[in-house]
Amino acid sequence: MLILHKMIAGQSGQLDLRLYPLVIFIGILISVGNFFIIKAYSLGAPQGTFTSIYYPLFIIYGIIFGIIFWHEKLNFYQISGLCLTLIGIFLMVYFRK
Repeated sequence: MLILHKMIAGQSGQLDLRLYPLVIFIGILISVGNFFIIKAYSLGAPQGTFTSIYYPLFIIYGIIFGIIFWHEKLNFYQISGLCLTLIGIFLMVYFRK
């Protein structure tokens, strides 16, 4: 992530030195997450079910990280997105054949 930022932003997008550990940590999390996605598929996870549950969870993760790390306040759109995501995941798991 750090190398990608330097390649894209160049000198115009200088990153504060105290953010380097966060950027490196985000890159590590992305790598570990991609490893586990590949591992789940190699163990036979059905792509339709796995993908339809996994990707909407990004909404929930984004809201949680925003609250914890950036001390964001929940607004109407975040609450409705969270509720719709949870309802959708529940319906997919409940009615899965």
